[in-house]
Amino acid sequence: MHALFTHKESPWRHKKLLISFSTLLLLLLILDKATVSIWGEQMWITYKDDPLFMVKHAADPYFVSGTVAAALILLGGDAFLIYRCYMLWGKSWLVIVLPVMMWLAYFGEHFLMHSSPPSL
Repeated sequence: MHALFTHKESPWRHKKLLISFSTLLLLLLILDKATVSIWGEQMWITYKDDPLFMVKHAADPYFVSGTVAAALILLGGDAFLIYRCYMLWGKSWLVIVLPVMMWLAYFGEHFLMHSSPPSL
C-alpha cells in the first residue's frame, strides 16, 4: 500500500483499481476465516459426537459463503497474476495460454465439485 501512494508514475485510476481489488480480497479473506472458525467450532466442539456433521450441514449458508469466498480469493488472485504476467511479457497472448487454460479448468472443477451438497 505504501508503494501505491508514494510512487508517482502510476495514474490514480490504476491505483484505485489496485486498492479496490486488494480491499475486496481482504474482505473475502475475513469472511472465509470467520465462517471456517464457526464451522470448526460446531464440528469439533458443539457437535463432536455426530460423525455425519459435515454431510448433514454442508449446505448451511455460512459454510457455502465461506467456500464461495475462498474460491473467489483463489480465482481473483490467479486472474490478477495472469494479468501481471501478460503485461510483463509485453502483452503476448502466447505466454498466458497455459495459465488461462489451467485457471478455467480450476474454475470448472470447483464449480462442479461444489455446486451441490453431498448426499447421505
